[in-house]
Amino acid sequence: MQDSWDSGSTEQRAALARLRGHADAEGDMVDAYRRLADSAPDEVVEHLARMIYDDEVRHHELLAGMLARLEAQVRWERDTSSLPDGRRDPGPPALRHELSRLLEAEKADATHLRHLRHDLRRLPANEFLTLMVDLMLLDTTKHVRILEHLRARTKAKRHRTVRTC
Repeated sequence: MQDSWDSGSTEQRAALARLRGHADAEGDMVDAYRRLADSAPDEVVEHLARMIYDDEVRHHELLAGMLARLEAQVRWERDTSSLPDGRRDPGPPALRHELSRLLEAEKADATHLRHLRHDLRRLPANEFLTLMVDLMLLDTTKHVRILEHLRARTKAKRHRTVRTC
C-alpha cells in the first residue's frame, strides 16, 4: 500500500501537508492553554484560558477527523473517521421548519446580546462581562452559519424531468 504522501494529486498532497501541520500546531496549543489555565494567577485568567483550551481540544479532534478523512480519500480506502460522511438527506419537512425557527431565534439572540453589550459598556468596571457577551455573540454567529448550512441541506433535490416526444 502506498503512503498517502506518495499517492493522490498535488492538491491533495498539499492539503494533507497543510492539515497535518495545522493539527500538529493545534496539539501544541492544547498543551499550552492547559498549562496556562493550570498556572493562572487569578480566576479570570484561569476561566478564559479554560475556555480557549476547550475550543482547542475540539479543534484538535476535528482536525484529526479531517486528516483521517482526507488520507482515506487519497488512499481510496474506507473512511473510518468520526466525522459524518456528508451524504445529503432532506429529512422530514418538520426538520426544515425547526431549523428555520432556530435560525430566527439565534438572530434574535444576537440582537439582544448586542443591546446587552451596549448596556454593559456604559457601566463601570464590566470589561469581563462585556467580553463574555462578545464571545457569546461570536458563538451566535457560528450557530447562525451552522443552521444556514443545515437548512440548505434539507432542501429537497429537484429532479429534472426529461420530456420525450
